[in-house]
Amino acid sequence: MSCVATDGELGRSQSYDLLPYVVLRSWIIAAEHFNADYIAAAVQPQHQIFYTRALGCDLHPEVRPEAHRLASLNLITLNFAQSAKRLYENLPFLRSTPYEGQQLFERDGNLSMATAQRPSIS
Repeated sequence: MSCVATDGELGRSQSYDLLPYVVLRSWIIAAEHFNADYIAAAVQPQHQIFYTRALGCDLHPEVRPEAHRLASLNLITLNFAQSAKRLYENLPFLRSTPYEGQQLFERDGNLSMATAQRPSIS
């Protein structure tokens, strides 16, 4: 969950104040579909408050900025396995159906290449 951006003007418009939650929903669908225990994201410091308030994410020490990035980033994590029930109670629109996950992450009913391949153990 990183490098999410919206148009600055749209972000300030009340018509689009739910846009961040639309993005969050795709992350939650992915976490649910792949049975993720944790979600992690590198976010700019000014966005930390949103993630901690909206999802209850944990903050971690500042990550060094990459050479190609001018802004500093911080790591946030969410224990999805423990937080899912609370998230769905507080933000019920985050809940998805198995069909939605299949439509986003599977091809023709088969697992996509990304999920079908496993790292080799040497």
